Amino acid sequence: MIVGGIDGCRKGWLYIYYTKGTYAYKVIEHLSELMEWKNKAARILIDMPIGLTTKTFTRTIEAKMRKELGRRSATVFNAPVRAAVYSQSKAEARAVNKEITGKSLSEQSLNITPKIKELDTFITQTGNQFKFYESHPEICFKHLSGDIVLSKKATATGINERLSILRQYDTRVDAVYDTILTREIRKHVKRDDIVDALCLCL
Repeated sequence: MIVGGIDGCRKGWLYIYYTKGTYAYKVIEHLSELMEWKNKAARILIDMPIGLTTKTFTRTIEAKMRKELGRRSATVFNAPVRAAVYSQSKAEARAVNKEITGKSLSEQSLNITPKIKELDTFITQTGNQFKFYESHPEICFKHLSGDIVLSKKATATGINERLSILRQYDTRVDAVYDTILTREIRKHVKRDDIVDALCLCL
């Protein structure tokens, strides 16, 4: 069984996975590169919305996550409706989203829309060949530590706090983090991308 965590990064996607007792990783530009694992037993947690609102289905998980994260609720963005994801412009996406939900879209939500579209398309095209589960690193960190991590993950303190939490479960996370940090440049993969993908993998 391959278990993995995927977080979006500037180059594309950071995929950290664990199989046969060993951690490994890949930075991929497109999710289609995961096809090399086609038909292999794999369970993947990904920090990206799955299951988008339509005129006949309303997504409600964001409200539950915000309630659970309390003072860190701002880390949860509203996922755009499916029609907005496939819109041709930000203006159209905002208009479509408002028509269906009564709410526009934040710039943060619009910025991740291309990745939401890529994931939605990939899942639609590949069916059940991959077991993708939507996840949220801050929720995971809360349950791994027993409390909400209040420091922002982009800060040195936030990174160290989160690595300390993961280290309680597997001391090898430091080596994985350091390897990726050394091999990948920051304009492609940020420090918090590594920590988030590690958390989802673990």
